[in-house]
Amino acid sequence: MNAITADTLEVRREDRVPGGLVVYSTPSCVQCKATYRALDDRGIRYRVVDLTQSEAALVYVTEELGYSAAPVVVVSDADHWSGFRPDHIGRLAGLLGAGRQAVRS
Repeated sequence: MNAITADTLEVRREDRVPGGLVVYSTPSCVQCKATYRALDDRGIRYRVVDLTQSEAALVYVTEELGYSAAPVVVVSDADHWSGFRPDHIGRLAGLLGAGRQAVRS
C-alpha cells in the first residue's frame, strides 16, 4: 500500500478544470462512459484522469477519498462520489446553470 504524500495531494489541484470537475476513470468502464455522456448532455465542464496511467491519482482516489470503484467524480474537497450518479449530476447542473460548454481532456 502506498503512503499519501504531499505529491499525492497535489494531484487534486493539478487535475482540476477551472469552473469544472474531475472524473477519475478507467478505460473500459461502462459507468464512466455513462457519466461522461450525462455531464456532456448537461454542459458541465470536466477533465478525465485515467487511473491506469497515474499512480498518484490512484492513491488519491483509493487512500485519501476511500473509493474502490470508478468513476470517481470530484467537485470539491467536500463534494465527491463514486459510480454513475445522475442525481448528483442533475444537482450540479442546477447549481452551475445551463449553457456551459463541456470540455473533455
